[in-house]
Order: sequence, then C-alpha cells, then structure tokens
Amino acid sequence: MLNEKTKKIFIIASCCFLISLCFFFTVQMRSEWLTKSLNGHLSRETAHTACVTKNWLKEGALNLRFLYISWPDSEEYDIIQKRGPYVSYPPGAIFPVFILAKIFQVDNLVLIISSYNLATQYIIAILLFLLMFMVLEYFKEAKGINIFFSIIPSSIYLYTPPTLYWHMIVYFADEAVMVLFALFVFLETKRYLYKGLSRMLNLVSMAVVFLGTLTDWLFVFIVLIAIALRMFFDDKLEFSRRRILSMLDLIAPAGLAIGLFLYQIVPLGLFEKLVSTFSRRHLSGPDGVVSNLFVQHFYYFVISLNGYILCVSAVICSIFLLFCYYSAMSGKWNTGNKEVIKVYTRLALLVTLPCCLQIYIFQQHSIVHDFSALKWSLPLALIPFGIFPLLFNQLIKYSRRYQFIIRIFLAVYILLLILGIFHRTLDWYKRLFQLWKQRDIKISEVIKDDYGRKDPCFYLFLENKLKA
Repeated sequence: MLNEKTKKIFIIASCCFLISLCFFFTVQMRSEWLTKSLNGHLSRETAHTACVTKNWLKEGALNLRFLYISWPDSEEYDIIQKRGPYVSYPPGAIFPVFILAKIFQVDNLVLIISSYNLATQYIIAILLFLLMFMVLEYFKEAKGINIFFSIIPSSIYLYTPPTLYWHMIVYFADEAVMVLFALFVFLETKRYLYKGLSRMLNLVSMAVVFLGTLTDWLFVFIVLIAIALRMFFDDKLEFSRRRILSMLDLIAPAGLAIGLFLYQIVPLGLFEKLVSTFSRRHLSGPDGVVSNLFVQHFYYFVISLNGYILCVSAVICSIFLLFCYYSAMSGKWNTGNKEVIKVYTRLALLVTLPCCLQIYIFQQHSIVHDFSALKWSLPLALIPFGIFPLLFNQLIKYSRRYQFIIRIFLAVYILLLILGIFHRTLDWYKRLFQLWKQRDIKISEVIKDDYGRKDPCFYLFLENKLKA
C-alpha cells in the first residue's frame, strides 16, 4: 500500500500529466498560426513588444531607462522624449521576453514572445489545479470525484476562445500579468489557509506583487482587494499596529514598483503624459459611469467571446456561493462547515473584485480593447467549475439522504456543461484566428534591411498594401 505522501505525489503528477496533454493538444490546434507573420487581430500588441525588446537589445535597456520605446534611433529622434515613449504602463511585460532573448540569442523575437505567452497559459492551468487541490487537501477532501472537479478549471482555461487566441497571438501587459495574478491567488489562499507562509514563499509572494505591479495596473487593484479581504476575513478586525505591519508584504513591493516607475518617467518630464493618459482611460460619464460600459465590455467582449453558457453558469454559481455565505454566517440555514464556505467565498472575491474595480477605474480601456476581458478567464474557470462543484459536493455530505444521486447528477451536469463549452470553442476560436489575413508585402519589409541611422525615411499613411 502507498503511504499518504506517495499517494499525494502520484495524484498531483497524474493530474499535471493530463493537463499537459490537454495543453499540447491546444498547441497542436493552434500550430498552423504559430509561425505566421503578424497580421492577425490585435497582433500589433505583440509587434510593439517585439520592437521595444529589439531596441533594448540593440541600445541597452538601461540606456533607454527600461521604457517602452518602439521607435528606432535616428538623427531626427535623437533623444528619448522624441521617440514616443509609451508610459501608460510600467515596463514589466518586456522583462521576461528580454531575458529570454538575451539567454537564447534568438533573432525571431515573435517566436520567443509567442512561446513565452503559451508557457504562461500552461503554468496558469497547472496553478489552477494546484490551487483547488490545496484547498481540498486542507479540508481532507482530496479524493474521488473531487479530484476530477479540481482539474476542470485548468481545462476550461486552456480551451476558451480568448485564452486560445490571446495566449499565443497577442502579448502585452494584459496577457503578461495573468500568470502573476494566478500565482498570487495561489500564494494568498495558502497564506489564509495555513495562517501564514514560510519565509521563502513570503519572499516569492512579495516578488510576485513587485513584478505584477511593474507589469499591469490590474495588480494595484489586486493588492487593494487582498488588503481588504485580509481585514475582513481574518479573525479580528481591529486596526492594530501588528495588523498594519502584516500588510507590508503587499504595500511595500507595490509601492516600490510604482516608485521605480515614477523614477523612470518624472526626470524626463513624462509624468503629465501619464496623468493625461489616465484621464483618457477613465473617461467616466456624467453619472460617473460610461453609459454603455456594461453592454460594451460584458456583452460584446466577455459574453461574446466566452459564450452565454460559461458566463451565465458563473453568475448562477456566484449567487449560490453568496447565498451559502450569508446563510452560514447569519445562522439562518445550516450550510455545514462555515470555514469551507469562507475559504471558497474569499477565493471567489479575490479573483473577481479586482477585475470589477479595474473596469470601473479604466472605463475607456475596458470598452475599446477586447483583450481587457482576458482577466475574466480566471473567475470564469474557477467559480463555476472549481469552487461551485467542490463546495456543493462538500456541503451535501451533511445531508445523509440522496448523496450518491446528487453527486452523479452534479458530475453529469458539469460534464454536459463542459462539452457544451468545448463544442462552442471549436467553432469560435477559428473565427478569431480567421481574422488573420494574408496581405501583400509591407513597407517595413521593403526597407528593414536597407536603411541606416542617417537615411531619410518618408512614412506616408498608406493602406495596408504596397502597390507596385
């Protein structure tokens, strides 16, 4: 007989192997587009990343103050301020691509970017399974059908149209931050379950907060929500000195990242540009909210890309979760283990509220960029396919009647739901990729090998095609 530790390792290894098979199948689905030139929907984001990385490699990242500078060096644009530095985001999304390009000395930056983007999708899928398994193990429920439920969020994250497309073709801050988001959720949940982290994991968590804040503003909202959840869900609510100090592992690295970003841009006189960009990205209406914010973001981006089945199931499961939490905390209904409900509710809020907060603060960004909906992939995978079935399955054990029938019904229901989502994905992901059109040769391809720093280059705002 296997001991408990060996059994645990075997279960984790087996599930990770299954997730790996699913991932490589998705890569095979997308392999046709992996080596094609950048002509696809929103591939300009990847092209911008490649241009910035190329400038960092050629001129030195330090010399460019680690800024997003995509324009090449020239006689006309001989200082950083003239080269159109992009200061809407800190530069963290470029770091991993820059480091990989330095290590492997590969000229094809697009291949490096796409490969890293795919790797982050795989890592997120593994983290989602480990997150669910960790919660199950804590409550001693890591057995039977629960293990089946724990790998479903990973499969959903791998197979929805937005993740299939954006995690290969489009790479910028919104995509780069997702793996840090998932890792932070895992570490923060572990900290809550076990009342703290080891010194090493605490350093890792702080590094994740630092890099996340340097990558995308979403992490600022993640940190704010994490602080609020610590205050609300921890045992005591008083504002003691010790409680405030316990938040420093979130506040200090986030503050350091923002401070470094300001140190980058303020000496160059770019702070006003950042403020102007923030005002444009917020762009709230007369009542504080853009009139079509919900329709534009949720209907046209989240629901249209992910489908009604996934989005409606997430809403229903969220309502069920909140009902269980209210009933358990108020004592009006016996919902079993209160701690189980608290953990799952806290997890759901941690992956959902930062997304809501970013939509409200950056309203213009949320209604003009469909890739801003990628962040919803975590709650859409976790809540209906991880949190709901596991919580429901753990709660019915307090009811002695019909347990077997209810569990079979739950498994069949989830399986049919998954099949419905996968069927839609097989149709919809191709629609995203079909936006890829083969075009005639581009101006940049004509001049890229034949111009020097002092050569004049006349850029005319032409159509996509170069006519002979």
